[in-house]
Amino acid sequence: MKNISNKLFLMVLASLLLLTSCEKHGEDPGAEAPVKLEFDNDGEWTSIDDIQLTVTVAVNQELLSELDVEAVSSNGYTNLLETLSISGGQATLNTTWAELNETAKINASDKSLSGLHFVGTADGVTFRWPFAISQSTPFSLDFKKSVNGEDVEFVTPSEVFNDSVFNVYYEVATVNTTITTVEVFSKIGNASDYNSTPDTTVTVNANSLNEQELDFTVPDESTIALDTNMFVRFVITAENGLTHEEELTIQNVAIGLDYVSSFGLSVAQDEIGYDFSAASALNDSIVNADPDKVDILLDVESNATNIAATAESNTELLVSDQVFGNVTYQSARDEFDDNGGTGVTQIDDIANLANNKAILVKIGDQTGSSQYAVMIITAINRIDDSTVSVDFSLRSRL
Repeated sequence: MKNISNKLFLMVLASLLLLTSCEKHGEDPGAEAPVKLEFDNDGEWTSIDDIQLTVTVAVNQELLSELDVEAVSSNGYTNLLETLSISGGQATLNTTWAELNETAKINASDKSLSGLHFVGTADGVTFRWPFAISQSTPFSLDFKKSVNGEDVEFVTPSEVFNDSVFNVYYEVATVNTTITTVEVFSKIGNASDYNSTPDTTVTVNANSLNEQELDFTVPDESTIALDTNMFVRFVITAENGLTHEEELTIQNVAIGLDYVSSFGLSVAQDEIGYDFSAASALNDSIVNADPDKVDILLDVESNATNIAATAESNTELLVSDQVFGNVTYQSARDEFDDNGGTGVTQIDDIANLANNKAILVKIGDQTGSSQYAVMIITAINRIDDSTVSVDFSLRSRL
């Protein structure tokens, strides 16, 4: 009976020793290890970094003379990378992503590098310290900086318009490798190729380049049609010969008439005219004194309510079948073009247009994307010729 008890005791003791000497992947040996390891990096390097990691034996340095370093794949495959000698309580690992991937046998799409194991023997017991490792990009889009004492975000657009200029904001940085250059290429459309020569080459020769801004011009519609993509490609090269590429996709879209407002014209309140550029109602005296300001005018007859524009303002109107909320700068412009490039200066008897028909506006004193707008009549109140009011909703870029 005593022999059986002794055997059971030895079996339990052996199991405890096995658990102590073979830590599971992902666990920290913690207080059970007589030595403590500290690392000078949190385990993240960019794709163009050489991996440099200093390990410090923080407690009981004399107990540990070397460390085996193992590369570990996502499916648990572990293989020896190299053995580090500890001197003065420290050891340094110098390796590359290619070497790590080769060691961990990362050769299939369902596997990736998950981390490292540092394996050492202290007081005759082998301990394993897991160290998670990850790869980041040296490229980042957009940034925030202080302008006149306030934090301002500089954001690259995902959508742009014809005949416009847009900015791309970016930064590049590595952990320990010098970036030599950033090359920038651009192209229009999926089917086209990038030029072999970059649009811009930025010389860096440092670990980082901050708060960079690039200007790009969107051509007119004869060169880039609506819903066509523009592409910007960055090639970041490090002094070790490694490169990283990033590609931005920016869509050329119709110019939306995104600014929504409302206004009213009223005979009783002496607000019979409206200036779109100034967003201002005009009384009778201003209408008569400065007719070039009058984009639209409430014209009341004995049996009809009309909208007109003075000849001096050069503003033109066009009743449209387009849905009010769907009209864009391009669709308004194109409908005017289809109508011979002009509209009308008066729309008679607007009673049937309320909440029904969109009215396109070509604003006389505006150019470019602010030249076209769309309005719809939301209410007409007429008691008699002297008590008439009309309410409008307006979409524009003013």
